[in-house]
Amino acid sequence: MLVLSLRLGSQPNPEQAKSRSSVIVRQVDTVRNLDYGNGESGNKMLGNVVIEQVENGVIITCDSVYLYTADSLDLFSHIEVFQGASTIRCDKMTYDGGWVGVRGNIVRMNRDNMTLLTQYFDYNVEQELGIYFNGGAVDRNGELLESDRGYYYAQPDLFMFAGNVAMMNQEYTITCDTMEYSMNVEDILFLGPTQIWQNDSYLSANYGWQKKTNNEVFFTDNVYLCTPDNELWTDSLYYYQAEERGLLHGNIQVLDTVRSSIVFGDEGRFFNNPEFVEVYKNPAIAYYSKREENNGQQNIELGVEEEGLQFADSIDVVEPPVMMIAENKPIIDTLFLTADTIRSVTYPNPALYIPQPDSIVSEQPVDSVFRQMYAFRNVRAYRHDLQAVCDSMVFNTRDSVAKMYVNPVIWSDTTQISSDSIYFTMHNGVLDAADFYNSPFIAIQEDSARYTQVKGRNMKAFFANNAVDKLDVYGNAQNIYYQRDKGIISNVSVSESANMTIYFRESRIHRVKYEYEIASKLYPLDMLPEEDKELRGLNWQGARRPKSREDLFTRIVHPSERLQVESYEPPIFPITSRLLEVGKDSWIHQKSETVMPSLRQLSPPNQQMKK
Repeated sequence: MLVLSLRLGSQPNPEQAKSRSSVIVRQVDTVRNLDYGNGESGNKMLGNVVIEQVENGVIITCDSVYLYTADSLDLFSHIEVFQGASTIRCDKMTYDGGWVGVRGNIVRMNRDNMTLLTQYFDYNVEQELGIYFNGGAVDRNGELLESDRGYYYAQPDLFMFAGNVAMMNQEYTITCDTMEYSMNVEDILFLGPTQIWQNDSYLSANYGWQKKTNNEVFFTDNVYLCTPDNELWTDSLYYYQAEERGLLHGNIQVLDTVRSSIVFGDEGRFFNNPEFVEVYKNPAIAYYSKREENNGQQNIELGVEEEGLQFADSIDVVEPPVMMIAENKPIIDTLFLTADTIRSVTYPNPALYIPQPDSIVSEQPVDSVFRQMYAFRNVRAYRHDLQAVCDSMVFNTRDSVAKMYVNPVIWSDTTQISSDSIYFTMHNGVLDAADFYNSPFIAIQEDSARYTQVKGRNMKAFFANNAVDKLDVYGNAQNIYYQRDKGIISNVSVSESANMTIYFRESRIHRVKYEYEIASKLYPLDMLPEEDKELRGLNWQGARRPKSREDLFTRIVHPSERLQVESYEPPIFPITSRLLEVGKDSWIHQKSETVMPSLRQLSPPNQQMKK
């Protein structure tokens, strides 16, 4: 038996302190002595060489070996290294102090269901640590990974990929700067900028992880998600795949181009079936309007100004719709809404979830998708020509009706409308009509002390350009109307009837039509009795009225990144292509019988050499 005493390092750096381990030559056809001069000599072993490093369970087979010193070997041709479940194949290898330096046209390592291809591979037999550089590719059950550098720890079955990392499987394609992959539990840690393509969606972030055993995904630091209909920005995203639900944290923005809305907040959650989104910390939502121009291109009107930047009020958009930031554009046609909680639920099959429309619903075709939006507690809305407050609000896309509850108030210019509840319909983000139930009251501010007033049991208002155009008053209709002559108040009309229709012009009463008139009086302004100055229930609530967009919304808005994302190309795996090409004819890819089961039954060689 041939025993060679080799020093095998206990640390990854072979220059550090080393322990001595024995290598046994189990088989060799021919042995030659070599003289290197200067008193140095060695051995050359040729033909069917089999050596074993007992302490670490390493067996190596090859065609030839050059022995230089007690801990230095060069091995050539048809090299196979066996250690536990790991196998390395190559054509050139150095064995020095426990480190295996593997080189060749192609190098292949197999362990269980994992295959590694590279050209430069260093392996520490004591720690079962492998390092590749200048490019490597890993195939694991059909999942492909490649990177410039890689570190493999056999005992925990852990890979660390670094530099131009790319990954592809049947579910997604990934590029990132650094990836840690625990293959035994299939946990993945993403370190550095990461991009993920999955079906029609794209995600990017600077840090994250995936736990396949728990079906959980987490991303943080500049998270961005783009789907065919939405774009999402947030600080952190948790997703529980088995339950199809997720959590959002910090600087949330969701752009929905189908529904012309943007949701903002700092804490949120969502479910996929049915589609459910809820923002419950500092939530806000912006509804922007879209219109068709003569050139047929779609335009988006969204006024959001912050730090000298704002969305353009009229931006030409290619399909799919996209928003851009522009400077020095007026704020126009964007409705901002805030509340303590904002929730959106989308039902793919309305018939399974909602009742048939009631009498207030307009006769419109039933959509295949039904969506409801809820706002709870301290609801406030602002648009340059319309403001509103209430305790809670519900809006659905089936009939475009928004329902406001608990002390709702709407303001438009100098007009204030209040009621126990308000139902209003919208079309493309613009008020169309509104129903006011139970004790509605309209007050129009004429000056600091006078108000035109209308009240009744119920009302229905029709809007033009978000201002009241026509008002129908039902049941005990009462009216105090300040008439003007060339813009100056001259007379006051006090009237009462069963029903009443009021027509407006430039936000002021232009004409009144009475039905079943009960009483009507006309006074000169200076002769108006004190008891006729106010109707019971007058309550001007200017203090509740949002004064500006800044009262509700001061966030910085992300411009759409959709066009930029569509220009991104998924990885093409150049390292893998190169390695497959250079090694396509190599014996290394051929299946060979393992020699490990029969090694210990081999007879020791006839010669024994010591260095």
